[in-house]
Amino acid sequence: MVSTIPSLDGSRIHSVCHVSLLKKRVGEDTPTSGILPPLRSNGFTRLNLEAILASRYAIHHGERVLEFHVKWSGLPIADATWEDAE
Repeated sequence: MVSTIPSLDGSRIHSVCHVSLLKKRVGEDTPTSGILPPLRSNGFTRLNLEAILASRYAIHHGERVLEFHVKWSGLPIADATWEDAE
């Protein structure tokens, strides 16, 4: 049996799953759903830089490259990413 998940219009999440993958909800609290970041017309996430947390040098294809640890606005710090300086 296959079930369709409602209200995923505009998202890039596959809206069909097999019911054997579902699990019984445990607990008394009300589950919440996070807000997905906005998408550009090409389907990629639109992110705005909030802060640079750190910098480092990394080796990419044998070359030393400067990277910044970037905190994106609207996302938790756990979602900060390392981005090339260029």
